[in-house]
Amino acid sequence: MAKKTDTGTYDELRARIKEGRLSGAFIFYGEESYLRDRTLEQMRAALIPKGSEEFNLRTLNAPVSAEDVAHAVDSVPMLCDRTMVIVRDMDIYKLSAQLTIINRDNIHSIGE
Repeated sequence: MAKKTDTGTYDELRARIKEGRLSGAFIFYGEESYLRDRTLEQMRAALIPKGSEEFNLRTLNAPVSAEDVAHAVDSVPMLCDRTMVIVRDMDIYKLSAQLTIINRDNIHSIGE
C-alpha cells in the first residue's frame, strides 16, 4: 500500500507516469494551471486507452461531496484496467474533513 506523502514534485510524478506506477489519489494545487493540465493529460494517456475515455474517465466539477468522489472512484472500469476521476475546484480546506470515506493512505499531494 502506498504511503501518504505530504509533498511531492512534478518530477517525481512524471517519473511515476513514465514507469507506469500510478495508483491512489493525487491532489494538485497552486498557480501552475498549465503544468497541472499537462500532467493530467499525461496521466490520462498512461491510464486510459484511446477510445475508452467515455467509460473510464470521469470529471466532476465543484461543488461535489466526498460521497460523489467515492462513487466515481468505485465505478467498474470498462475495456481497461483502471478508471480516472478528475475533480476540479474542490475546496481542499474542507477536503480533510470529508476524507474519512476515502483511504487516506493512497493520497499524494503535488504542488508548490
